[in-house]
Amino acid sequence: MTTPIQVHLVDRKELLLDAFKTLLAQDPEISVVGTATDPQQVDLERSADLFVISANLGPGEGVALVRSLKRRRPAAKVLISGVTREDETLLDFIEAGAVGYVLENEPFVQMVDKLKSLHRNRTICSAQVARLVYRRALNLRHQFAESSADAPFADDIQLTERETEILEWVQCGSSNKEIAARLGISVYTVKNHVHNILEKMQVGRRREAVRLALKNGLIGNGNGNNGNGNGNGHNGNGSNPLGR
Repeated sequence: MTTPIQVHLVDRKELLLDAFKTLLAQDPEISVVGTATDPQQVDLERSADLFVISANLGPGEGVALVRSLKRRRPAAKVLISGVTREDETLLDFIEAGAVGYVLENEPFVQMVDKLKSLHRNRTICSAQVARLVYRRALNLRHQFAESSADAPFADDIQLTERETEILEWVQCGSSNKEIAARLGISVYTVKNHVHNILEKMQVGRRREAVRLALKNGLIGNGNGNNGNGNGNGHNGNGSNPLGR
């Protein structure tokens, strides 16, 4: 006979706990080995295969519980219940170690199916999770771009004399082709220098490199080498971070 899946339930609402426990008891493949209405009361050493934790325990409490559980019981699986469709905290639960979730309006049978799938090491993902992950990634990208442009970089990052010269021309709005002509080098060589500048400063765009260099005193805040600061309008702000 197959050993039942040992499940521990955690929810603030005792009525829900009793209902879940009664319904799960009807399935011979599942055994409820513990319940708790308070995260502090959860026995992290209890030999449960799977923990069903409510998304509505309280601000940060559910995520903290999942983290503690995964530290103490890395092999234990966590299913989050009562998640709303656009709940951003779902990603916090996933980052903490949860491997599945049940929406608040899903029928109970979906919870049972997901419990069994997780126990068989099947990953649960949906268009909803993909959408939230994409949104989170975009936010992180914007935050990184802003912090990269504003924060000073490490003292041990130094530009060569040629890189500084090229960056000053970039500041004036010169294109790679114009810089190459003025310095008597190839466009490829200019692009290589620009690439090295971006790598050293850990930024993705020429304008970010100029802003960061000005902030840290690597180049002057003048009109640059061309004498008028006008260039031809090619400032490298297009889709190619290395410019033309």
